[in-house]
Amino acid sequence: MGGVDKAFVLLGRLPLFAHSLMAAMRCPDVDAIALVVRNGLEDDARRAIAALGPQGLPEKPVAVATGGDTRQDSVLAGLRALPKTTEFAAIHDAARPFATPELFSLCFASARANGSGVAARRASDTVKEAGGDGIAVRTLDRSRLWLAATPQVFRRDALMAAIEDAEAAGEQNTDDATAIERAGGAVRLVEWNEPNPKITVRGDLEVAEALLLARERRRPNG
Repeated sequence: MGGVDKAFVLLGRLPLFAHSLMAAMRCPDVDAIALVVRNGLEDDARRAIAALGPQGLPEKPVAVATGGDTRQDSVLAGLRALPKTTEFAAIHDAARPFATPELFSLCFASARANGSGVAARRASDTVKEAGGDGIAVRTLDRSRLWLAATPQVFRRDALMAAIEDAEAAGEQNTDDATAIERAGGAVRLVEWNEPNPKITVRGDLEVAEALLLARERRRPNG
């Protein structure tokens, strides 16, 4: 993103993180939020949150936590910043601005029923496994493959314990579901086929702008 923290890159009129933050605030299953940001950006985050006042959002406490060197460190910082009475926690990438309150609720419902709820969609492309030379080794069974996204909802204590165990073992997980799997827990996938892309490079931001415009046009008062 050209040296700019992507969570603060503008999508429409708002910072990227604000879109998913507003979705979480509008979700009736969410009582409190921890926004994890890079060291030194805490005050910028607080000012951006304060600027969301005119959006008519429900009032919910939003703690700003300082992230760590790895995803695991940052997730732990967020979990520790939540109220100690928190039973279930949803981890969501600020780089996925199109999550909706309904998606959060579906993942929370799955977690209450099954202990976990991870947003995912079935793989629609043929997936090849290849060696380091780029030569395909085999074709995987697409009917069994899912693409995991966020939000990912788990019991807060179980997720904290799984991540702390991974840290102690020197392991780094690409997502929180992996930490739960390695700890022996079951991960229940929640199928979601609406757009939920992750913004990684500037070209992704251009696609997100088009999706945002299409979403605004579909609104009843749009």
